[in-house]
Amino acid sequence: MLQPFCRLLLMVSFLLMSQTVAGAEEATVDAAAARSYFNHIHLSVEGGATPFHAVQYAVRVMDQTAIVLQSKQYPQVPVYDNRVVVISPLEAETLLKKIARLDALSLTDASAGDELALAYRVDFGLDGEVNSFLVKGPDLLEDLRYAKIVELVREVVERHTGVALYRDVVAPELDLGLLNLRTFPPAFVAIDGISLGRQAPVFGLELAPGTHFGTVSVPALGLSRKVKFSIHKGQVTNLNLNIR
Repeated sequence: MLQPFCRLLLMVSFLLMSQTVAGAEEATVDAAAARSYFNHIHLSVEGGATPFHAVQYAVRVMDQTAIVLQSKQYPQVPVYDNRVVVISPLEAETLLKKIARLDALSLTDASAGDELALAYRVDFGLDGEVNSFLVKGPDLLEDLRYAKIVELVREVVERHTGVALYRDVVAPELDLGLLNLRTFPPAFVAIDGISLGRQAPVFGLELAPGTHFGTVSVPALGLSRKVKFSIHKGQVTNLNLNIR
């Protein structure tokens, strides 16, 4: 049996192999083949309004070791935010079974028709069965299973790894400040015109010092609010917004 540390290294190498040779068709095939050997759920953003060049979320179980991965690549520069955390195999298997009950082994490609909506490639494998499909704008579809799968995976991954959010990679990290944002009700967030692709609460968003502008919205309720706030070097700014 592989030692735990060796198993972790092997799993991480499989998860990141497509990223290191992004754009090569052979890499896509190899990465998919590697994932097929283990129980897993893997989301990769393949289009839509995201400031990142590449985004991946994954949960994987191999030989009684489970990990979560969040990986994001910044555009135009070789800068990555890779976060890997070992979690309980029971938690990972519980998540995978929930996703299986949402018919992830039989779902097919789906699109909401919105050009700006995020498109996710979903790769799912459980007990030797595998399926892959592309879903565009899962939160806009009438079939709620697609959005629930994305929500479940992101919730587990971000709970363990934090939220790797877009920041100014030109500014040295020591010169940055942090934003914690909570809204009632939970609302979609855009900072300085860039959508974060998720709802508040948001914690530990790294921003350059200075004045910033945020927009929080709940389209289903017709609610929206704009806010102006300041970020200070090495400090945390906390915003709590009631947008009703």
